[in-house]
Amino acid sequence: SLADEDNGASYCAYYTPVNMINPITSVKYAVPSAALVSNAFIEKYVTRLPYSIVAGPNYGKIIAANLVGPDYNYSREDRDELEPFGVNCLLYVPRKGTYINSNQTAKQNPVTALSKVHIRELVTFLQDEIEILLQNYQWEFNTQSLRDTIRQKADTILQTCQFNNGIH
Repeated sequence: SLADEDNGASYCAYYTPVNMINPITSVKYAVPSAALVSNAFIEKYVTRLPYSIVAGPNYGKIIAANLVGPDYNYSREDRDELEPFGVNCLLYVPRKGTYINSNQTAKQNPVTALSKVHIRELVTFLQDEIEILLQNYQWEFNTQSLRDTIRQKADTILQTCQFNNGIH
């Protein structure tokens, strides 16, 4: 079974394995895709926004030397079973390559906004940004003026996310 709510389900995502080939022996073997998926997420943090979606042929591409493709050719029916369970299938599509096809966290019961990886990352991003903001006001008196200042700065953070399509 996948992680449940008490064990951080909204903080984790599962991705299917990939097949690699040994260039010397030409033997194929299945490996976890974690490192390759992580590379796609690092690329996102370098070139896009922390809460951008890492999926699809444009932003979820899996690239590695000796990569053959997904460990299994997942059909639409397979994906209809796995994705609502919280498993993100890797697909191979000719002329597009191997890529992450979904955006699910392990939190699928009940399904909420936190069932999507990019929403969990948005919430984490906002928590981090607000925490940094609040650190500037530690030990200050809880006055209306202070609350107004903090709210104005928090609104600026949220407006930036809204401008970048992170919040609607």
